[in-house]
Amino acid sequence: MRRAKTPSCCALSPTIYGLAGASVGWAFCPPAISDVLNRARLLSNVSAPSRAAAVAAPAEQGGIVALRAENARLREEFVEGVTALGLEAYESQGSLVSLRCPGGAKAAKDLYAALRARGIIARTMDTYRLPDCIRLTVGSADDRTQVIESLGEIP
Repeated sequence: MRRAKTPSCCALSPTIYGLAGASVGWAFCPPAISDVLNRARLLSNVSAPSRAAAVAAPAEQGGIVALRAENARLREEFVEGVTALGLEAYESQGSLVSLRCPGGAKAAKDLYAALRARGIIARTMDTYRLPDCIRLTVGSADDRTQVIESLGEIP
């Protein structure tokens, strides 16, 4: 960080602590970047319930270790299922898996639409400059089965 022209680092509240959507995080950055972040944020930085949850979350480290291990197992199971169907899964350490569609951007958009029509929520990756990818959550056993079966049925 010391060698970078504009050293920056930020962290958001991870889902594993049950804080997804709580908008708890921090940033270490130059004033110019901080200014942009301040203009983009909500009026109140962090709600009182979100602050309380963020303070309490680190006390649950024992449970977090078990959750990480279980998530890794489920993610690997999911990745094996989708790669067996010919999709490329990018390496992940979280509960989200990005899949590259061999047919390119149009194939990714078609796959997104087909999954959506089946009630499966995926995310396109255009904003990350990955137009040939979609992102899925590892989810529950039923969710994984539904996604893998659907991916196998969608042309």
